[in-house]
Amino acid sequence: MRALTIERSITRRDEKSLEKYLTEIARHEVLSPEQEVNLFKNFQAGDSTALSKIVQHNLRFVVSVAKQYQNTGLYLGDLINEGNIGLIKAARRFDITRGFKFISYAVWWIRQSIIQAINEKGRKIRIPLNHHALSTKIKKEHSRLLQQNEREPSVHELAQHTGFSEDKVRKSLEFSQKCRSIDSAVKEGEDTTLVTLLQDHNTPSPDHDLAVLESQQKQVKLLLSKLSPQEARIIAMYYGIDKTHPMSMDDIGEQFGISRERVRQIKNKVIRKLRIRARDLQPAM
Repeated sequence: MRALTIERSITRRDEKSLEKYLTEIARHEVLSPEQEVNLFKNFQAGDSTALSKIVQHNLRFVVSVAKQYQNTGLYLGDLINEGNIGLIKAARRFDITRGFKFISYAVWWIRQSIIQAINEKGRKIRIPLNHHALSTKIKKEHSRLLQQNEREPSVHELAQHTGFSEDKVRKSLEFSQKCRSIDSAVKEGEDTTLVTLLQDHNTPSPDHDLAVLESQQKQVKLLLSKLSPQEARIIAMYYGIDKTHPMSMDDIGEQFGISRERVRQIKNKVIRKLRIRARDLQPAM
């Protein structure tokens, strides 16, 4: 089967707001060099409306740059908005005495603003900003080679065509992997999810100890309820059940007015009785 990858790089005309925006900015023609210089002189002289005109007449260039970054995690409209921020920054910093066109200077600011937004908002996991341009170039070359050769290009091939080292290409491909929800199915049509495969059955859950302790306390109270009041009190005092600390057989004997030996006999008798009852409470296998 032919390995054909089709990526959308055209404007999504189904979005009415974006379509309206593109129609509006198309009304502003490209400035001539003389108009551009005059507007920047007026802006530097304190005319704030001149800055607005400079930005308005260059918005179409932002759209052309933003289209190059489609399918990178942000919708085209968001890419344009971020590029417009870069355009405004460039307009405020541009120096007309350098002798070159404004848009040549502004493109760098537009790209940087878009790339930064993609890195911060378009990814679940952020990567260093200086890696983004490298990643974009490798992605484009990967897509080209995939369609040209009708197979997945190797790391060696990508390194040859991009001029980057194989190590850089390998790391970039790792960064570009998409995140998946742990609740997503391992295979389409199956019920097995990633979370079932990632679960560590050897490590108890955070509420495991609490659940076990609560269950044990209920079972102990149930067993004690089967004893006589004296037997239940002696066992509870000896093991510190519902007490701050366990008591010695001498202290228990003093409270009940019996000897230490008698306390020991009652304790041993009750323990044998509880063991039998505990076995009866265990569920049948």
